[in-house]
Amino acid sequence: MCGITGWIDWNADISKEHHIIEAMTETLSSRGPDAKRAWFSTHAALWGTGG
Repeated sequence: MCGITGWIDWNADISKEHHIIEAMTETLSSRGPDAKRAWFSTHAALWGTGG
């Protein structure tokens, strides 16, 4: 089963906050470790798991 987590902050640069989005993704680990994909920009981050 796949899972996705994300973070948007229009006031802060979150592009260097990989450790936070990775911790959020750990809560989805029961959904399957088959694949991980990440996308980061200045104000948004998305991370998906599963496959």
